[in-house]
Amino acid sequence: MKIRFVRILVLIFGIMLVGCAGGKQAKAPVLSPTKLEKVESTSLYIVMEDNRLTAEIVRSNVASGAYMFGFVGGAIAGAVDAAIESKRQNDADEFISPLHGYLSSYDFIDLLRSELMPRLSEIENLHITNTKVLTKFKRKDLKKLLDESNTNSAIIIDARVALIPNFRALKITTKAKMYIDGYGGGRQLFATEAIHLSELTDESEREDILFYWSKDNGEQLKADIQAGFKGVSHDLELRFGGGIQLSEDKQQEAGV
Repeated sequence: MKIRFVRILVLIFGIMLVGCAGGKQAKAPVLSPTKLEKVESTSLYIVMEDNRLTAEIVRSNVASGAYMFGFVGGAIAGAVDAAIESKRQNDADEFISPLHGYLSSYDFIDLLRSELMPRLSEIENLHITNTKVLTKFKRKDLKKLLDESNTNSAIIIDARVALIPNFRALKITTKAKMYIDGYGGGRQLFATEAIHLSELTDESEREDILFYWSKDNGEQLKADIQAGFKGVSHDLELRFGGGIQLSEDKQQEAGV
């Protein structure tokens, strides 16, 4: 069974369209150094609500269909969606449950932090002074976090490690936002999202897919997770660094 790595470009803010022979090509948003002029010090927060391998599901849209065709009973349709999604999530969680044993001593947060912190710390304009871990983050918590950390800016990176709904790819998603103090509790300076897929290329039955992720006592799965954390960390370094090209050594290290 073969596997390929895919890095997905997600554009959120700062989209740039550049003309080329084939038309227009989208580039990843990068943080402009001019936005960092008032940044004195930054706390890096890694948010991972579930510090383990999870499973994505296909969302039910009964309520959307009912609304589209003018049917009444939106609350009922919403309840149907919730029941369908709960069943799908339970089934998916049960299917991947054998994999958790191979990852029992695997700390996703520590792995991501060890990849990400050295890279972002090298970007001088960010002035990162510390890193902390959160299980949840809400926008209303920002002012309190800034006060407690004695920094005037914060980078919040929300991460998730999951198998996609057909279990054929390991997906690592990082959603990053940077805020600066002031303006009634904090102003957003930048936002971006980096995704890394370790995708199976062969057609296989569900049981064969589970065997692939389980083989060698989960060593392949661990290697793919490690590659994913390197991939998203590399992408975030480029974007927060204003798109500055990495050294050749770092490119080899990141596998790019």
